[in-house]
Amino acid sequence: MRFVLLFLLAALAAPSFAQNVRPGRLPNERGPRNQTGPRFGVTYLSPGVVDQINDILRDEDDPDNDVIDTPLVTQFGWQFETQTFQAESGLTGVVEFVPLIGGLERGRIFPTFTLIAGARTPTGFEVGVGPNISLTGLGGFDESSNDTGIAAALAIAGGKSFDVGGANVPINAALVLGQSGTRLSLLIGLTTASGRY
Repeated sequence: MRFVLLFLLAALAAPSFAQNVRPGRLPNERGPRNQTGPRFGVTYLSPGVVDQINDILRDEDDPDNDVIDTPLVTQFGWQFETQTFQAESGLTGVVEFVPLIGGLERGRIFPTFTLIAGARTPTGFEVGVGPNISLTGLGGFDESSNDTGIAAALAIAGGKSFDVGGANVPINAALVLGQSGTRLSLLIGLTTASGRY
């Protein structure tokens, strides 16, 4: 847990070390777009994850009433990101922090926090990896984590951004690997077309 907190602090401090685009570059020569902005989508939960959520959140007075009866939950959140480097080719390193709230359609709040370190091409393709923290035991890594409802897992993410009517629309998929099972998320965002690194 200390490692995760140190990693989060380092990521938040990253903007002060981030390299800016060199003066004199023309706008069309700059790197990929900054994808900071809102995110929404869905997450597929594997059967093991569904069982774990139901075990944690099931009402003791009604043990047969499952909280999650289908493996899909909606997600809403925001992606914050900062540049870590930019190569001459335009390849840009980014650190992304993505807090999400899932399960609102069920009258529940399933918060997750993901920190991704990766790279993005000038054409909008990106890939990255990092830790995922769940406050409802979604990942599950040992007995004690279930007592607190806090669990850690590994997230692998990738995606592409598209120009749509003058706006920038990033589409990302993330695979989260935890002890109790996997989660697969598809998220869509909307950012300005002019915001580049």
